[in-house]
Amino acid sequence: DTEVLVVGVGTGGIPAMISAAENGARVLGIDRQGSPHNVREDIGAIDSRLQQASFDKFPQFRIDKMEAMEEIVRYANGFVDYDLVKLWANESGAMVDWLTDIVERDGKMVMEFEGGVGNIDDPGRNKAFATGHSPQKTDAVGEDEEWGFAESILAYAAEQGAEVRWYTEFVKCETDEGGRVTGVIAEGPDGSVQFNASKGVILATGDYQCDPEM
Repeated sequence: DTEVLVVGVGTGGIPAMISAAENGARVLGIDRQGSPHNVREDIGAIDSRLQQASFDKFPQFRIDKMEAMEEIVRYANGFVDYDLVKLWANESGAMVDWLTDIVERDGKMVMEFEGGVGNIDDPGRNKAFATGHSPQKTDAVGEDEEWGFAESILAYAAEQGAEVRWYTEFVKCETDEGGRVTGVIAEGPDGSVQFNASKGVILATGDYQCDPEM
């Protein structure tokens, strides 16, 4: 039994665990693997503190949100959820500021702004925007080659009280009579397990590009 169950401890799952735990929930994450894999580290955002601090020296890094959103929609030939693009444009800066504070909390990592807009005289077909942010190790990490962004944010999740069950593979959602998802069935090292989540289940298992049927 838990309050918030996060299925998939990775790029989306770990921040979801952190956010729920920071807001007072009892949080459990499950993952079929034994550690985080392929957690994305290069994060695009508009109007982060780091980006805004670059404007005095590099005014060309300033981004018009409407222009950026329209460019994304054009690049996708219209096959994109405009509301989702708008949400990213409006909220990504604050999200990166939040992640920056987390990874820099213990001095082991620093978030770097990777500004660049290419050749502004000849931008080509697709305009570039200075949205890049990337966490980098500091000397405080020492010889620990295993430490990185995923380890840093997962450790912070644990500091907030979140727990993880590794080698536990999601099988199906459990629902009540009204159709509300109340938990999941998973296969773990000791067999089948039912996880009950009183406040909700967050599926962070990635997309379905490798599932031909879906």
